[in-house]
Amino acid sequence: TDLNQKYRPKTLTKLIGNNQTKKIIEAWEGQIPKAIILSGPSGAGKTTLARITVDMLNSTPFEVNAANDRGIETAREIEDMTKNPPFLEGTKKVWIIDEGHQLSNAFQNSILKPLEDSPDYCHFIICTTNPEKIIATIKTRCSHLKLEALDDSELMLVLERIVKKEKANVKKNVLDIIISKSEGSA
Repeated sequence: TDLNQKYRPKTLTKLIGNNQTKKIIEAWEGQIPKAIILSGPSGAGKTTLARITVDMLNSTPFEVNAANDRGIETAREIEDMTKNPPFLEGTKKVWIIDEGHQLSNAFQNSILKPLEDSPDYCHFIICTTNPEKIIATIKTRCSHLKLEALDDSELMLVLERIVKKEKANVKKNVLDIIISKSEGSA
């Protein structure tokens, strides 16, 4: 198993870094906006935070990787899926659109109606490293949270947690080298 998948945080309390963003999400207290943009550098925790939000909503996630599925047909499939309520009462449907900056303009224009007019059980989270590539009409329909790269002390906490759980013996200078090469990415 990949270490980043094995130790990906599952709750806000386990997520290291981006404390201001975590406070905003905690303050939503179940009133999570229908459409969110999470932007920031690679490895800052955008997709992890999206998945944590899915769990907070007691929902079924649908993940779209815009690097692969960015065309108008995918947008139409999403719109069709918004018309059917979740299988279990009280749950939500959430679409995590990863690499959102790679969405075609056709996709972005097609997703406007579901972003605005979908039933209350539908939520959308767009994760992107380049929010400037998201069209303005989508941005105006979304709450935008900006994540920052992790600083060296936060990265050390991440590494120490993993080393401890793996029962590994890793010298501090090796951890320092990993941190220096990571460029703030967990």
